[in-house]
Parts: sequence; structure tokens; C-alpha cells
Amino acid sequence: MHHESFSQAEPVVNYSQLRSPQANDRKQLKDIEEKILRMLSESSGMILDDIDLINTLGDAKFTSNVINERVKEAQQTQEDITAIREKYRPVATRGSILYFAICDLSLIDPMYQHSLAYFTRLFGMCIEQAAASTDLNVRLDNLLQYMTRAVFKNVCRGVFEAHKLIFSLLICSQILREKGTVSRLAWNFLIRGAAAVGAAVDSNAAPNPVPEVIPDDAWHLISLLEANIPAFQGRARALNLSITRFALYSSNHGYDVSLSQALALTSGPIARLGRPR
Repeated sequence: MHHESFSQAEPVVNYSQLRSPQANDRKQLKDIEEKILRMLSESSGMILDDIDLINTLGDAKFTSNVINERVKEAQQTQEDITAIREKYRPVATRGSILYFAICDLSLIDPMYQHSLAYFTRLFGMCIEQAAASTDLNVRLDNLLQYMTRAVFKNVCRGVFEAHKLIFSLLICSQILREKGTVSRLAWNFLIRGAAAVGAAVDSNAAPNPVPEVIPDDAWHLISLLEANIPAFQGRARALNLSITRFALYSSNHGYDVSLSQALALTSGPIARLGRPR
């Protein structure tokens, strides 16, 4: 198995240091070109007889070759650094998710104000303190896990207990949405309800099995979920079957169990629907 050393990220520190020499080299090339043009314009008689011009042209050619080699090396170094930096993009993505989740806290209570400078320091601390590894994938996982946990704990020190669960939901939902685990349609349905997918329900949708227990509006939402979100296909029918079986079993055995307790004990898709993930 190929292992990439974490030390490969060290050249990234010198990325900005490449720009200054490159700028100086380009300026030097331009100065050489201007000097040659000026000497050519000021030269009189045969150019081949102008020893100073010939020497300048020779020096300019040598200097130009040296500078061009340095420019090529610098460009290759930039490409290598860029390739290394791209491997750490998941960490940057997680950082942006965490930062904007923190910013959203101000929508809950204007008292929650966190500056970008504060988050930048926290982000840098996480990079320094996360466990190192010679395996890039392990290092990335360490960074993601440590950063998410550390940011949550640090921010929660100044958050009311009642808002900590909301903050965790903001972080978790953003991570799952970025991964594609939670689709935009599913998220909009959670936030907006039926308005996210429209009010039309398939005429072949299963009827409400227990309207005295499940309101028609709630069953309408269940049917919309089944019709529009692939992960919920078959759930309404499974719920209908589970309720029917429970009603039959309860009536035969005389059990006094609530519907919610029964659904928690049923197997199949409906049970997984109610379980935390």
C-alpha cells in the first residue's frame, strides 16, 4: 500500500515565497529586453562591430536561460504544491461548513457572535493538535474528526443548553448534505413540508389506515414522502401493514399498547424510519 507522508504538506508553507522570486525574475528579463532594445537603437554603424552590444547580448542570453530555468522549476513547484493542497480540500470544506453553522447561531439569538478571526485561530489549533499520520487518508480522517468535535465543544461553551441540540443539527445536516447523504429535496421537505414537493398525491397512494390516530394531513405528508423521495418508497404501505398487524394482534391478545410503542417494535422499513441514524 502506498503511504504519503504528512510532511509533503510542508512545501505549502513556502507557496507564497515562490511569488517574490518569480516577480523579480520576470522583471529582470524585461529589463534585459529593454536594455538590448535601447542599445540597438543607440548603436551606429555595423552591429557586429559593437563589442559592448555583442557582450551584452551574450550575457543577456545566458541570464535569460538561467531565469527561464528558474521560472520552469518554480512553475513545477507550484503545480506540485497545488496537487498536495487539493488532497486536503475535504478539510477546507469541513471548515467552511463549521464556520457557516456557527454564523447561523446568530439567527437563533443575536447574542451569538463569532468573528472570522476567532474561527481561524480555532481552525489552526485543530490542525496542529489533530493526531499526525504518515497515511494521508488517516491524517484526513483525524483532522475531520478532531476539528468537528473541537469546534463543537468550544462554541458550545457560550451557547445555551437549549440551543446546543440545534447547533449539532446544523452541523450534522450540513455535513450530510455536502456528502449527498441527504438530498436537497429531502432537506427542503423536512424544513418546508408539503410545499417543498407540491400538494399532489398519487391516486394509487395507500389510504389512511387509522384516521382516528393519524390525522389526514399527516398521512398526506407520509404519502408525499413515499412518492417523491426514493429512500421512503414503500414506507407508507409498510406503515399501513404494520398498523393493521398490530391492531389484529392487539385485539386478539387484549394488549393495551400505544401505537407509537407498537411502531417502535415493528420490523422492516418502518422501524428503520424511526431509528436515529
